[in-house]
Amino acid sequence: IIVKRTALDLLKQEKRLTSLEDGWDPPAGSGPETETAYHRLVELIRSMPDTYREVLELRCVLEWSNKDIARRLSLSENAVAVRLMRGKALLQNKLEQEGYGREGFGI
Repeated sequence: IIVKRTALDLLKQEKRLTSLEDGWDPPAGSGPETETAYHRLVELIRSMPDTYREVLELRCVLEWSNKDIARRLSLSENAVAVRLMRGKALLQNKLEQEGYGREGFGI
């Protein structure tokens, strides 16, 4: 029983830790400037700690609801909301350090 449950726990962990594919496409109708900024934003999100990166990818890129994210990551909806808030704040700080303003990315 212990081995079975441990194996199931490991499988759940692997499923939770899978990240999104590398080929994020920029929004439709964007020009070269917007594409460059978009790719930089993707790089910044990917460089973040996994705790925040996962929820930001699922929320901002795939547009999942907090409920779906909570289910996927085995978290409560409140934990997802807190991680989103902290992740967005961390991302905003990184963007401001690089000279981007709030209005540029809609964060």
